[in-house]
This record gives sequence, structure tokens and C-alpha cells, in this order.
Amino acid sequence: MKNIVYRLTLIISLSVAPLALSAKSTEQAYLEQYRGNTSIPVPVKIVTPDVDREFAGQTVHVEFHLDASGIPTAITTTEAVPAKLAGELTAAVAKWRFQPLAAKDAAKGAHVILPVVIVDSQS
Repeated sequence: MKNIVYRLTLIISLSVAPLALSAKSTEQAYLEQYRGNTSIPVPVKIVTPDVDREFAGQTVHVEFHLDASGIPTAITTTEAVPAKLAGELTAAVAKWRFQPLAAKDAAKGAHVILPVVIVDSQS
């Protein structure tokens, strides 16, 4: 059986401007870009981690298993990063929810690698 790894990308903006100024929140825009896609696990709820500005410019890969009901488990970072950053990222991803997996994938779940790009929009 072929092991498939899915990749999604999250860009975290460290802007101090309130989200209320934009028509859509960053989270809404992120969810909409995956809506209707059937080739990857589709996020239906995301939580943006609260990351310190000192981590701007980094990309951290968060790896997790997605169970049949769409809940991330076994969440880790693939790079050695400070514990504070790893903790913020994994805690946020633990709160994400995905559409339940299709019946053909439900038994084995899905393996997901999420590159998290940390951007300081004030730079």
C-alpha cells in the first residue's frame, strides 16, 4: 500500500494591525483556498499560533497524523526549534479540524506535513 504524505502551507503574519480591518480574516482566507479540494485533507477549522516576532523569517514543518474523523494526532516539528516555538505550533495544530477522510482513506488515516512560514509584515 502506497504511503501518501499531504502538504498544506500556513503563513503566519506577525502584523500588529487588527484583523477587523480586512474583509476576511487570515483564517477565513486560508480555509477558502482549500474548500472543494478532494485531493488533500481539507481544513475546516484552524487556529493561528501566537508566535513571537523573534521567530520571523523561519519556516517550520509541523508533521502529524490525521485520524478518520479529521483530528490531528502525534503532532511534532520536523526541525529542531526552540521549545517555546514548537509548543506554540503544535498546540495550535492540535486544535485544527479537517473534513472527515473519505472511506478509502479512513482506515489508515493520513500523514500531513504542514510548512509554517513565519512572516513579520512590519519589516
